[in-house]
Amino acid sequence: MRRKSRTGEALLKRYEHLLMTDDRIPICRFGIECGAGWLPFIEKCFVAVQEAVDAGVQVKVFQIKQKLGALCFYVEDLPEERGSAAHDKMRQEIVVQENAASRCCEECGLEGQNIHASMFVRSYCPACLKALFPDRF
Repeated sequence: MRRKSRTGEALLKRYEHLLMTDDRIPICRFGIECGAGWLPFIEKCFVAVQEAVDAGVQVKVFQIKQKLGALCFYVEDLPEERGSAAHDKMRQEIVVQENAASRCCEECGLEGQNIHASMFVRSYCPACLKALFPDRF
């Protein structure tokens, strides 16, 4: 069974009102599922969601994770909200931040690249890669 990540606990606490609250939802069960190096990008996504909510968009965050070396920031919104200026601005900012994170080390936030190794794809800088996997890289 996966444990709940402690990464970004302060960030989750600050934006708690934007999170889905059902215990079956990944954000409630597992927290932020990526390294601390991506927290600045995640915070910018939360700011974009907050701005959309302030503009009247009904949206909640339900998962934040690393998948195949990229940041995935998932929100749930109402179909009728899609296409509004505030909704589109939020979505665009999330995509910008997800793309920016994929070029940075998930652990430290420095410039990194996707590393393909056995069963995973992660984004690391050379120093973190060597520290995390000293025998392999």
